[in-house]
Amino acid sequence: MKEKTMEIYRSILDAPLFENCGDRDVNKSTIEVASWEEAQDQILSPSSETIRLKKSNDLSRAVTKVSPTRMNDWNKIMMEAKSLSQNLLENRIQGLISENKLSQWFLFAVSWDISHILTEFEYSDIISPDIFLGELKYYLDGHFPCGWTMIDGVYRRMIY
Repeated sequence: MKEKTMEIYRSILDAPLFENCGDRDVNKSTIEVASWEEAQDQILSPSSETIRLKKSNDLSRAVTKVSPTRMNDWNKIMMEAKSLSQNLLENRIQGLISENKLSQWFLFAVSWDISHILTEFEYSDIISPDIFLGELKYYLDGHFPCGWTMIDGVYRRMIY
């Protein structure tokens, strides 16, 4: 991965991951959930999974359209991003998972987010960042971006 992508990874490593969950976020464009149970229900909901999968597919299509040559590295980059995210999370959130009775699917969902943040950043020199880099701010701020809801025809991010 590029050095700038590794800088993003290090910023996530240094972030107060999940330490501000439950605290108010000043961003009025988000919807706040009230508990870990609700956050987990949101991140694992079919609608959130569908949106994340669609955006992942959009990302790979955009890279393919702009640079088929760069797309040749997609699997290698995704595997490295996945490995980095799993290493980052395995030791950091097992206590959180136990304390709050979260499922291992929660770990999978967060790993998915972080690996896609890194991948989207890796390709940000040829495509415009989209949903995944938008989640980075919330992770760095100690919140958990746990899904979306449609209000007046506009998707609004849900956080804990």
